Amino acid sequence: MQGRRPRLVIHAGFHRTASTSVQAALEASRDLLAPEVVVGLRADMIDATESARAYSRGRDPQDLDFLRGFLANYLDAFDKDDPRPLLLSCEDFCGALPGHPDVDGYAAAPRLIAAVAEVAGLVFGESRETCIYFSTRAPGPWLRSLHGQAARHPGLVEDFDAFAARMAPHADLEGLAREIATQVAPVRVVTHPLEACRDLPQGPLTPLLDLAQVSPALRAGLPPTGHLNAASPPEVVAQFIDLNRAPGPKRGLLARKRALANALRTKETAGE
Repeated sequence: MQGRRPRLVIHAGFHRTASTSVQAALEASRDLLAPEVVVGLRADMIDATESARAYSRGRDPQDLDFLRGFLANYLDAFDKDDPRPLLLSCEDFCGALPGHPDVDGYAAAPRLIAAVAEVAGLVFGESRETCIYFSTRAPGPWLRSLHGQAARHPGLVEDFDAFAARMAPHADLEGLAREIATQVAPVRVVTHPLEACRDLPQGPLTPLLDLAQVSPALRAGLPPTGHLNAASPPEVVAQFIDLNRAPGPKRGLLARKRALANALRTKETAGE
C-alpha cells in the first residue's frame, strides 16, 4: 500500500438508484468511517450541486462556471497531505431529477461530470487518484421509480405509460455512464447495478466502501444500510397524478400526497 495515491471517489449518480439510502448510511457512519475515509455529502457542497441542477435546466454557461468555482473552493479546503481517501456522494452532480419540468433526461450529465473531473484534477493534480462512481438500475424498474418520484411535483400529469414512452430514450444508465467515461478519460469510471447489491454485506453502500478501500475491521462495525425514499406503489402514484390533473389551486397538494402515502404505510404496518 505504501506509495499508492489516496483516492478521490465521487459518487455522482444516478437518481433513483438507492442514492438516498447510501447517503443516509454515510451520514450515520461518518464518524465511524473518519479514521479511514473523509466523507462529503450534498449539504457540505450545496452551492456546487445546486449550480449543477441549474445548469441541467437552463444550460446557462454561468451555472457551469459556478459549479467549477464552488466545487474548487470546497475541495481546496481539504488537507492535501491527508492520506485518507475522500468520498463525495451526491447524484445532483448529474443535474436535476429527470422527468421534472425542463429536465427530460441526463443530456447535461456528460458536460457536468467533465467539469467535476476537471476541477478535481486542477485542485489535486497527481496527488489523488480520481474515480467516478455511478449506481445504475435496469430501465423498467428505474422508469417506474422515477415516475413515482416525479409525480410528487404538481407539474407532472402523465400516467406511467405516457411517462415511460417519453423517458425510455433516457433510461440506459449503463450506456450513459460509458458516454461520460469517454468525456472524462483517463479518469476512471465505475458502475454497479442496484440489482446486484441486494446480497452485498452493506447493500448499495458496499461498492463505495470497496472503492474507498475501507478495511474489513471497520466495515464490521457499520450499521446496516436502510431503505429510504422508496417510490410509492403504482396505485398511490396514480392518485398523485389525479391530484396534479385536478383544476384549481395547488396549495396543500404536497401535504395531501404525504397523507395518502402515510395512510398506505399505516395500513401495511397494521397488516391490512
